[in-house]
Amino acid sequence: MIFFKSKDFKVGLKIEINDEPFIIVENEFVNPGKGQAFNRLKLKSFITGLVIRKTVKLGEKLKSTDLFELKVKYLYFDSNSYHFMNEDSFEYYDVSLDIIGETKNWLKEGCFCFIVFLNDKIVYVKPSKFSELSVLECEDVNSASVVSKNSKNAILETGVNIKVPLFVKVNDIVKVDTEEKSYISRVN
Repeated sequence: MIFFKSKDFKVGLKIEINDEPFIIVENEFVNPGKGQAFNRLKLKSFITGLVIRKTVKLGEKLKSTDLFELKVKYLYFDSNSYHFMNEDSFEYYDVSLDIIGETKNWLKEGCFCFIVFLNDKIVYVKPSKFSELSVLECEDVNSASVVSKNSKNAILETGVNIKVPLFVKVNDIVKVDTEEKSYISRVN
């Protein structure tokens, strides 16, 4: 097992805390005038997606994690699981509903995403940063609401509900940031 010292911490580093894999999303080195220097870390769990903060004293070590990400293509969903394929090796992966979690909101047949393995076991499916989805339903806009609002609710083809600008209509294809769950642009 590899251990990382506090001087090795950087954004993107994958570590393990209490047998749970995390990725460092923020790293701030703090050297106060009095007392010992430390790193203030913001960590995101690969399994739950929760973000936690951790303070690590100078010289402390954190354990590396045996985490591996594989880019795959989403094929289809049957009543039991989601099915993916590695386009390089043509290997198939079945992922259960409890592992897929909220990622299902961003999966469209033929899209690419990442399967995350921990010790050769699938622990998480990470969607691509951006997804292009069709608008199934959205609120009608009248002239009175245009003055009071600058966005409206829209339901996308995967069933997820997001805020979109007033000019977006049904059947428009929109680009969405899957991490922020927010509208980026209209594609068509």
